[in-house]
Amino acid sequence: MQYDVIVIGAGIAGASVAHFLARAGKRVCVIDRHEHPFGGASQAAGAFLSPMMGRGSQTMALVNRALSFSLELYAQIAPHALIKGGVLRYPKPKESLESFLALTAYLQTLAHRRWRGGVFFPEAGMIQPDQLAEALLRGCDFKGGVAAHEPHYHQGSWHVASWRAPCVVVATGAYPSILPDGWMGRKGVWGERLALKTALQRRYNISAAVAISATLPDQTVAVGATHRRGVEQWRVDPLAAQALLEEAISLDRRLMQAEIVDIKGGMRPANNDYLPAVGAFSHAARLAKEQPLLFKGAKLQGQMPLYPGLYIHSGHGGRGFVTAPYTGWLLAEHILKQGELPEFLRPDRLLLRHFRRQREPGCYDYPSLKGVE
Repeated sequence: MQYDVIVIGAGIAGASVAHFLARAGKRVCVIDRHEHPFGGASQAAGAFLSPMMGRGSQTMALVNRALSFSLELYAQIAPHALIKGGVLRYPKPKESLESFLALTAYLQTLAHRRWRGGVFFPEAGMIQPDQLAEALLRGCDFKGGVAAHEPHYHQGSWHVASWRAPCVVVATGAYPSILPDGWMGRKGVWGERLALKTALQRRYNISAAVAISATLPDQTVAVGATHRRGVEQWRVDPLAAQALLEEAISLDRRLMQAEIVDIKGGMRPANNDYLPAVGAFSHAARLAKEQPLLFKGAKLQGQMPLYPGLYIHSGHGGRGFVTAPYTGWLLAEHILKQGELPEFLRPDRLLLRHFRRQREPGCYDYPSLKGVE
């Protein structure tokens, strides 16, 4: 069956770009290995919508710009799933209160105030993933239970399983990639989300080393953290979950009486520079052949060789529900109008960095996708 766009991966990254493409009138097919959308790391996310504090880094600017965008989008398409009670941010372990509060000088546009020994952001909140998935994918054809393999290109279309389209967006997260993208250096960061049954009526979120939600409609409180790197087995660790609960209790002693009723875990994809990869997929094999001096530190000559109509949207780490809607909109606009994406988001930054680290062109194998020279 022919579509305008095929999106591989129905987590928050894939669903976000699919939403904006479908809203623009494109016929979009979204496929995923799970039977339901948000079946991977997205269903295990805390889905906290919180700002980033820091000293004005590029990542901080992206996160906070994306936060405003995502809050507005969620209020439009899924107001029933949006819980806005604000978030009270505290210093993380080993961070002094004085240095933490000094970071408010870099919060130029976000409403905030000092309160109860921390910084309170009244517009922050959280989103309920299952209800959001339905809203984002409205207008798209969803195909669940499909284990996609490497797409191949033939006569102007990408072929994925039994579907084809001139444009494909790969948003498979931390799962084994279906693209020859080892040069991206993407790594997984494991996170857990606990559901606690408690009689407490919490009115706002708390965030420090872990995040604690306000009381949810089902009378549970969510506790989440994305914090374990280098995890090889994709499964929930009961000991890690208990440690997560103890960290939450250190922030709110009233949770000592809470009962864990559900634990979810998921692997979030993250790039080495903590920024997502958003844009056209670079043809590494062709670049290595045509410009071997890049391995010696030379600058790129001319245009980066790209696969036709092939894009990637990944690497959001633990902030996908904040950043992915914004970067998904940017990518959709790029696909629709061929405008420029910010250089600091494009995947080619990771390829050029990889080349300079290799030093010699023969040190790494750069396979090509079938059907593209």
